[in-house]
Amino acid sequence: DFCGGTPSEIEVAGYAGHKPKIVSFPLSEVKRLTGIEVPREEALDILTRLGFEPQGSGDVVKVTVPSWRPDVDGKADLVEEVMRIHGVDNILAQPLTSHDAVNGKILTTLQVRTRAAKRALAVRGMMEAVTWSFIPAKHAELFGGGQTGLKLANPIAADMSDMRPSLLPGLIAAAQRNADRGIGDVALFEVSGTYEGDGADQQRRVAAGVRRGTAKLDGSGRSWSGNAGPVGVFDAKADAIAALEACGAPVDRLQIEPGGPAWYHPGRSGTIKLGPKTVLGTFGEFHPRTLEALDASGAICG
Repeated sequence: DFCGGTPSEIEVAGYAGHKPKIVSFPLSEVKRLTGIEVPREEALDILTRLGFEPQGSGDVVKVTVPSWRPDVDGKADLVEEVMRIHGVDNILAQPLTSHDAVNGKILTTLQVRTRAAKRALAVRGMMEAVTWSFIPAKHAELFGGGQTGLKLANPIAADMSDMRPSLLPGLIAAAQRNADRGIGDVALFEVSGTYEGDGADQQRRVAAGVRRGTAKLDGSGRSWSGNAGPVGVFDAKADAIAALEACGAPVDRLQIEPGGPAWYHPGRSGTIKLGPKTVLGTFGEFHPRTLEALDASGAICG
Protein backbone atom coordinates (compact mmCIF):
# COMPACT_ATOMS: atom_id res chain seq x y z
CA ASP A 1 0.00 0.00 0.00
CA PHE A 2 2.92 2.38 0.64
CA CYS A 3 5.13 1.35 -2.29
CA GLY A 4 7.39 -0.66 -0.04
CA GLY A 5 7.78 2.17 2.55
CA THR A 6 7.21 2.07 6.27
CA PRO A 7 4.85 4.70 7.73
CA SER A 8 6.35 6.92 10.44
CA GLU A 9 4.72 8.74 13.32
CA ILE A 10 2.19 11.41 12.46
CA GLU A 11 3.68 14.94 12.45
CA VAL A 12 1.36 17.95 12.66
CA ALA A 13 2.56 21.29 11.25
CA GLY A 14 0.83 24.53 12.08
CA TYR A 15 -0.62 26.23 15.17
CA ALA A 16 -0.56 23.86 18.13
CA GLY A 17 -2.72 26.06 20.33
CA HIS A 18 -1.89 28.66 22.96
CA LYS A 19 0.04 27.52 26.00
CA PRO A 20 -0.30 30.06 28.79
CA LYS A 21 2.92 31.38 30.30
CA ILE A 22 3.07 31.08 34.08
CA VAL A 23 5.55 33.16 36.08
CA SER A 24 6.48 32.44 39.68
CA PHE A 25 6.26 35.89 41.31
CA PRO A 26 7.52 36.58 44.86
CA LEU A 27 5.64 39.69 46.00
CA SER A 28 8.73 40.69 47.99
CA GLU A 29 10.44 41.44 44.64
CA VAL A 30 8.57 44.74 44.49
CA LYS A 31 10.27 45.89 47.68
CA ARG A 32 13.65 44.49 46.69
CA LEU A 33 13.80 46.12 43.26
CA THR A 34 12.07 49.43 43.98
CA GLY A 35 12.44 50.03 47.70
CA ILE A 36 8.68 50.57 48.06
CA GLU A 37 6.38 48.43 50.18
CA VAL A 38 3.28 47.83 48.04
CA PRO A 39 0.48 46.04 49.97
CA ARG A 40 -0.20 42.50 48.80
CA GLU A 41 -3.84 43.21 48.02
CA GLU A 42 -2.97 46.24 45.91
CA ALA A 43 -0.29 44.40 43.93
CA LEU A 44 -2.63 41.49 43.16
CA ASP A 45 -5.45 43.88 42.25
CA ILE A 46 -3.20 45.76 39.83
CA LEU A 47 -2.14 42.56 38.10
CA THR A 48 -5.73 41.34 37.87
CA ARG A 49 -6.97 44.60 36.34
CA LEU A 50 -4.17 44.40 33.76
CA GLY A 51 -5.37 40.98 32.62
CA PHE A 52 -3.02 38.77 34.61
CA GLU A 53 -4.31 35.87 36.67
CA PRO A 54 -2.47 35.61 40.02
CA GLN A 55 -3.10 32.49 42.08
CA GLY A 56 -1.79 31.49 45.47
CA SER A 57 -2.00 32.56 49.08
CA GLY A 58 1.64 32.81 50.16
CA ASP A 59 4.36 35.34 49.36
CA VAL A 60 5.05 33.57 46.07
CA VAL A 61 2.10 33.52 43.68
CA LYS A 62 1.73 31.93 40.27
CA VAL A 63 0.82 34.56 37.68
CA THR A 64 -0.65 33.54 34.33
CA VAL A 65 0.41 36.00 31.62
CA PRO A 66 -2.31 37.00 29.11
CA SER A 67 -1.77 36.02 25.50
CA TRP A 68 -1.51 39.65 24.34
CA ARG A 69 1.49 40.36 26.58
CA PRO A 70 4.43 38.50 24.98
CA ASP A 71 6.77 41.15 26.45
CA VAL A 72 6.25 39.85 29.99
CA ASP A 73 8.77 37.11 30.57
CA GLY A 74 9.83 37.15 34.23
CA LYS A 75 9.27 38.49 37.71
CA ALA A 76 11.07 41.77 37.01
CA ASP A 77 8.50 42.47 34.28
CA LEU A 78 5.69 41.95 36.80
CA VAL A 79 7.35 44.38 39.22
CA GLU A 80 7.38 46.93 36.39
CA GLU A 81 3.66 46.37 35.77
CA VAL A 82 2.85 46.91 39.44
CA MET A 83 4.99 50.04 39.71
CA ARG A 84 3.72 51.80 36.59
CA ILE A 85 0.19 51.64 38.04
CA HIS A 86 1.15 52.25 41.65
CA GLY A 87 3.20 55.25 40.48
CA VAL A 88 6.96 55.65 40.09
CA ASP A 89 6.60 59.09 41.68
CA ASN A 90 6.12 57.24 44.96
CA ILE A 91 9.73 56.03 44.82
CA LEU A 92 11.62 57.98 47.47
CA ALA A 93 15.21 59.11 47.09
CA GLN A 94 17.48 56.95 49.21
CA PRO A 95 21.18 57.76 49.73
CA LEU A 96 23.60 54.98 48.93
CA THR A 97 25.11 53.19 51.88
CA SER A 98 28.53 54.55 52.75
CA HIS A 99 31.12 52.07 53.87
CA ASP A 100 33.68 54.77 54.74
CA ALA A 101 35.81 53.62 51.85
CA VAL A 102 37.81 55.96 49.65
CA ASN A 103 38.00 55.05 45.99
CA GLY A 104 41.46 54.47 44.66
CA LYS A 105 43.00 56.43 41.83
CA ILE A 106 41.20 55.81 38.56
CA LEU A 107 43.89 57.24 36.27
CA THR A 108 47.56 56.36 36.38
CA THR A 109 50.20 59.06 36.76
CA LEU A 110 51.06 58.71 33.07
CA GLN A 111 47.42 59.20 32.07
CA VAL A 112 47.08 62.26 34.31
CA ARG A 113 50.21 63.86 32.87
CA THR A 114 49.18 63.01 29.31
CA ARG A 115 45.85 64.78 29.74
CA ALA A 116 47.49 67.73 31.49
CA ALA A 117 50.05 68.20 28.71
CA LYS A 118 47.38 68.03 26.01
CA ARG A 119 45.24 70.58 27.81
CA ALA A 120 48.14 72.96 28.39
CA LEU A 121 49.20 72.97 24.73
CA ALA A 122 45.63 73.26 23.47
CA VAL A 123 45.08 76.29 25.72
CA ARG A 124 48.07 77.90 24.01
CA GLY A 125 46.24 77.81 20.69
CA MET A 126 47.77 74.62 19.31
CA MET A 127 45.75 71.92 17.54
CA GLU A 128 46.26 68.26 18.37
CA ALA A 129 47.56 66.04 15.58
CA VAL A 130 47.88 62.28 15.33
CA THR A 131 50.77 61.32 13.07
CA TRP A 132 52.15 57.98 11.92
CA SER A 133 54.42 55.99 14.24
CA PHE A 134 56.39 54.97 11.13
CA ILE A 135 58.69 57.38 9.29
CA PRO A 136 61.26 57.14 6.47
CA ALA A 137 64.68 55.77 7.39
CA LYS A 138 66.46 59.04 6.54
CA HIS A 139 64.12 61.00 8.81
CA ALA A 140 64.64 58.52 11.64
CA GLU A 141 68.43 58.78 11.30
CA LEU A 142 68.19 62.57 11.27
CA PHE A 143 66.47 62.54 14.68
CA GLY A 144 68.69 59.98 16.39
CA GLY A 145 67.00 56.77 15.26
CA GLY A 146 67.55 54.30 12.48
CA GLN A 147 68.71 51.37 14.62
CA THR A 148 68.26 47.90 13.18
CA GLY A 149 65.86 46.91 15.96
CA LEU A 150 63.50 49.76 15.02
CA LYS A 151 63.15 48.82 11.35
CA LEU A 152 59.92 47.14 10.29
CA ALA A 153 60.17 43.67 8.78
CA ASN A 154 57.18 44.31 6.51
CA PRO A 155 56.47 48.06 6.19
CA ILE A 156 53.23 49.18 4.59
CA ALA A 157 55.18 51.64 2.40
CA ALA A 158 58.78 52.40 1.55
CA ASP A 159 58.60 55.73 3.38
CA MET A 160 57.25 54.08 6.57
CA SER A 161 60.13 51.74 7.29
CA ASP A 162 61.27 52.82 10.78
CA MET A 163 59.65 53.38 14.16
CA ARG A 164 59.90 57.05 15.03
CA PRO A 165 62.51 58.19 17.57
CA SER A 166 60.78 61.58 17.83
CA LEU A 167 57.38 63.15 17.20
CA LEU A 168 58.93 66.13 15.44
CA PRO A 169 59.37 64.68 11.91
CA GLY A 170 55.68 63.86 11.65
CA LEU A 171 54.59 67.22 13.06
CA ILE A 172 56.91 69.17 10.74
CA ALA A 173 55.59 67.20 7.76
CA ALA A 174 51.99 67.85 8.85
CA ALA A 175 52.66 71.58 9.23
CA GLN A 176 54.25 71.70 5.78
CA ARG A 177 51.28 69.88 4.21
CA ASN A 178 49.02 72.56 5.66
CA ALA A 179 51.29 75.25 4.24
CA ASP A 180 51.25 73.60 0.81
CA ARG A 181 47.45 73.93 0.88
CA GLY A 182 47.41 77.58 1.85
CA ILE A 183 47.41 77.35 5.68
CA GLY A 184 50.94 78.48 6.42
CA ASP A 185 50.33 79.77 9.95
CA VAL A 186 49.65 76.61 11.92
CA ALA A 187 50.51 75.32 15.41
CA LEU A 188 50.30 71.56 16.03
CA PHE A 189 51.07 69.31 18.99
CA GLU A 190 51.03 65.60 19.75
CA VAL A 191 51.39 63.56 22.93
CA SER A 192 52.29 60.02 22.02
CA GLY A 193 54.97 57.33 22.03
CA THR A 194 58.52 57.40 20.70
CA TYR A 195 60.89 54.47 20.39
CA GLU A 196 64.53 54.30 21.46
CA GLY A 197 64.91 50.53 21.02
CA ASP A 198 62.97 47.30 20.69
CA GLY A 199 62.73 46.69 24.45
CA ALA A 200 59.55 47.14 26.47
CA ASP A 201 61.26 49.81 28.59
CA GLN A 202 62.51 51.75 25.57
CA GLN A 203 59.19 53.31 24.59
CA ARG A 204 58.46 56.74 26.03
CA ARG A 205 55.40 58.97 26.15
CA VAL A 206 56.45 62.48 25.17
CA ALA A 207 54.83 65.78 24.23
CA ALA A 208 55.95 67.75 21.20
CA GLY A 209 54.72 70.72 19.23
CA VAL A 210 55.64 72.85 16.24
CA ARG A 211 54.68 76.34 15.16
CA ARG A 212 54.98 77.59 11.61
CA GLY A 213 54.75 80.99 9.99
CA THR A 214 53.26 83.57 12.34
CA ALA A 215 51.28 81.12 14.50
CA LYS A 216 52.12 82.72 17.83
CA LEU A 217 50.22 82.58 21.11
CA ASP A 218 48.64 86.00 20.60
CA GLY A 219 47.38 85.24 17.10
CA SER A 220 48.58 84.58 13.59
CA GLY A 221 48.36 86.13 10.16
CA ARG A 222 48.74 89.73 9.11
CA SER A 223 48.36 92.35 11.83
CA TRP A 224 46.98 95.88 11.54
CA SER A 225 50.23 97.09 13.09
CA GLY A 226 52.36 95.29 10.54
CA ASN A 227 54.36 93.64 13.33
CA ALA A 228 53.30 90.02 12.78
CA GLY A 229 56.74 88.43 12.85
CA PRO A 230 57.63 84.79 12.35
CA VAL A 231 57.68 82.29 15.19
CA GLY A 232 60.98 81.78 16.95
CA VAL A 233 62.91 80.10 19.70
CA PHE A 234 61.10 81.88 22.54
CA ASP A 235 57.69 80.71 21.31
CA ALA A 236 58.93 77.12 21.46
CA LYS A 237 60.46 77.71 24.89
CA ALA A 238 57.18 79.04 26.29
CA ASP A 239 55.27 76.02 24.95
CA ALA A 240 57.75 73.58 26.47
CA ILE A 241 57.69 75.21 29.90
CA ALA A 242 53.87 75.37 29.87
CA ALA A 243 53.65 71.64 29.18
CA LEU A 244 56.19 70.82 31.89
CA GLU A 245 54.42 73.01 34.42
CA ALA A 246 51.10 71.31 33.67
CA CYS A 247 52.74 67.93 34.30
CA GLY A 248 53.97 69.06 37.72
CA ALA A 249 57.56 70.02 36.98
CA PRO A 250 59.03 72.62 39.40
CA VAL A 251 59.44 75.44 36.89
CA ASP A 252 61.20 77.66 39.44
CA ARG A 253 64.04 75.13 39.63
CA LEU A 254 64.45 74.46 35.92
CA GLN A 255 67.71 75.33 34.22
CA ILE A 256 67.98 76.48 30.61
CA GLU A 257 71.20 75.67 28.79
CA PRO A 258 71.95 77.01 25.30
CA GLY A 259 72.09 74.54 22.45
CA GLY A 260 70.26 71.35 21.73
CA PRO A 261 70.20 68.31 19.44
CA ALA A 262 71.67 68.54 15.96
CA TRP A 263 68.30 69.07 14.28
CA TYR A 264 68.02 72.52 15.90
CA HIS A 265 69.76 75.73 14.91
CA PRO A 266 72.86 75.87 17.16
CA GLY A 267 72.38 79.50 18.13
CA ARG A 268 68.59 79.41 18.46
CA SER A 269 67.88 76.41 20.65
CA GLY A 270 68.02 75.36 24.27
CA THR A 271 67.81 72.41 26.66
CA ILE A 272 65.62 72.34 29.77
CA LYS A 273 67.19 70.54 32.73
CA LEU A 274 66.30 69.73 36.31
CA GLY A 275 69.68 69.52 37.94
CA PRO A 276 72.91 68.85 36.07
CA LYS A 277 71.92 65.50 34.51
CA THR A 278 68.12 65.29 34.14
CA VAL A 279 66.99 66.55 30.71
CA LEU A 280 63.26 67.35 30.61
CA GLY A 281 63.03 68.80 27.14
CA THR A 282 64.54 70.71 24.25
CA PHE A 283 63.28 73.59 22.13
CA GLY A 284 64.35 75.88 19.35
CA GLU A 285 64.20 76.81 15.69
CA PHE A 286 64.99 73.98 13.31
CA HIS A 287 68.22 73.95 11.36
CA PRO A 288 67.85 74.78 7.65
CA ARG A 289 69.45 71.43 6.79
CA THR A 290 66.80 69.66 8.88
CA LEU A 291 63.97 71.44 7.08
CA GLU A 292 65.55 70.72 3.72
CA ALA A 293 65.79 67.01 4.54
CA LEU A 294 62.10 67.00 5.51
CA ASP A 295 61.06 68.97 2.38
CA ALA A 296 59.85 71.80 4.62
CA SER A 297 60.40 75.53 4.40
CA GLY A 298 59.59 78.72 6.24
CA ALA A 299 59.89 79.69 9.87
CA ILE A 300 59.31 76.55 11.97
CA CYS A 301 60.10 76.07 15.63
CA GLY A 302 59.24 73.43 18.19
